[in-house]
Amino acid sequence: MKFKVTATIPVELEIDCQSKEEALNTATTILQEQRDDGDYASIVADCIESALVSGNITMTAVDNHEALVNELRTKRKISIQDMDAFLGYEIDKNDDMMFDDDYINANLWMMDVDKALGLDVCTSDNDEYVTISVNWYPKAAERPNKREIDIFVIYAETYGDDFDMELEMDDAEYATVLADFKKKFKDTFGKSLEDIWNEESEEE
Repeated sequence: MKFKVTATIPVELEIDCQSKEEALNTATTILQEQRDDGDYASIVADCIESALVSGNITMTAVDNHEALVNELRTKRKISIQDMDAFLGYEIDKNDDMMFDDDYINANLWMMDVDKALGLDVCTSDNDEYVTISVNWYPKAAERPNKREIDIFVIYAETYGDDFDMELEMDDAEYATVLADFKKKFKDTFGKSLEDIWNEESEEE
């Protein structure tokens, strides 16, 4: 849990703690230590310590969900937290694939994204959700990273704008996900990615 301690001057401290009392004690310690950090810091410490003593402060519990979303929106990257949960996805045969000049795009469904990606969506407190999209590149050898797939997570916020994130995978994770995706794709459509790509190319 995080509490934000705000005094009557424009200074805020965000502190990891379990109670308001702990937040106040920690804030007091931090502010007293500032006295050795120049004249301005000493003045700030005096002002906030006075606010702490007089009780003229506000205590606001920080929304951990909002903090997580803001962090993801800034980084635009996300990683797998639980591989077994991530591999629990399905590919819907009735979901239209998209063919681009150099890749096939498909979506992954029915995954526990909270467990798989460490998110907090589709709860009683929010109706946010994510869509997971995979691009498969038949000419991966020509790509800078040489990888056959890129995976993107599109986050739909309740009150903000949607944003997309790249799924970061190390080599071992990438190999596991790629093998699983190609197998599930073939199991779903009865044809490999390569076969479908070749058929689509011939029709064009």
